[in-house]
Amino acid sequence: MLHHLVRATGGRPGPVVREMWRGRWTYFLIPPGSSREHPWPPGAACFGPCARDQYVGVPAAYGNTYPLSWRTGPPAVGEFVDPELLFAVVTAQLRLSPEG
Repeated sequence: MLHHLVRATGGRPGPVVREMWRGRWTYFLIPPGSSREHPWPPGAACFGPCARDQYVGVPAAYGNTYPLSWRTGPPAVGEFVDPELLFAVVTAQLRLSPEG
């Protein structure tokens, strides 16, 4: 999915973090609250507001931050992944998947 975002954005998809341990998730940082605008398919987990305290793990701009690392480099202030484009890529990829 990241490959398609990179191509669609001319190499600037926005901030993407990868986890290199356990679930090996890829996290696409989108503007706060924008995930609820889309009916995300099963397999895509949105992390957002809830009744209890939350935390956000973000790797440092440079140096060892295992198990998290920037997949696209640290973002500029206010830079996010475009949620509309991300939704389009996620749903297109799941339609092409042999399991989907």
